[in-house]
Amino acid sequence: MGARDNILSSQSTFLVELAETSLVLQRATPFSLVALDELGRGTSTSDGAALAFAVLTTLSQGVKCRTMFSTHYHSLAEDHERSEPEVEAPDTTIVGSGIPTLQLGHMACRVAPSPYG
Repeated sequence: MGARDNILSSQSTFLVELAETSLVLQRATPFSLVALDELGRGTSTSDGAALAFAVLTTLSQGVKCRTMFSTHYHSLAEDHERSEPEVEAPDTTIVGSGIPTLQLGHMACRVAPSPYG
C-alpha cells in the first residue's frame, strides 16, 4: 500500500496510502485477509503511530478479519495490548477452532511453537 505516488494528479505517497487504507477499511469483512505494511511511514512518529493504532484497532475490534500488520512502530503491540486487555494471552482463540483471534509480537524476535503462533 502507498508504495507509489501520483504527483501529476497532486497525490502524494501518503495520500495514496490513506486512500488505499480507506478502501480496505470500507471493503474488509470478517472473512477477509488484510495485509498492511509500514502504514504511516513518512509521517511524524506520533502521527504515524496514531494512524497505525487506529487502523489496527478498527480491523481487530470492528471488522474482526485476519490481518498481517507489519510496522516499524515497535511499541504498537504493547499499546494495543494495553487498550484491549482481553488479548493479553498469546493463545487467545476462537472457541473450539484452535485459530488465534489476535496475536501481537515483534517479528524480529517472535518464535512460535506451532503454525498458529
